[in-house]
Amino acid sequence: MSKKLDCPNCNSPAIGYWKKQFLGPARTIGCDHCGARVSVSAKHFLPILILVIGAFPVFGMLGLMKHGLTSTASLFVLVLLITGVYQHFFVPLVVRSRRPH
Repeated sequence: MSKKLDCPNCNSPAIGYWKKQFLGPARTIGCDHCGARVSVSAKHFLPILILVIGAFPVFGMLGLMKHGLTSTASLFVLVLLITGVYQHFFVPLVVRSRRPH
């Protein structure tokens, strides 16, 4: 079992690595321990949005036209790896709403 990330509300290890990887600023998940709704920081997530939504499609199409499918697929895998590492280490978890008591 992989080490869980600490919830920003209760500081308990409660958020799985893969759960964080599929989070965006508009999507929340519940903390396994305290029930708070947790997401990622929109400000820190912005470079991923710019890369994936803006730059990658343009450079992907140019690469496909000039270098072919294999190079473009390699670029796609590289972008996924870079954004995954960035998301894990540099995009903090934030509390969107606390569980009412």
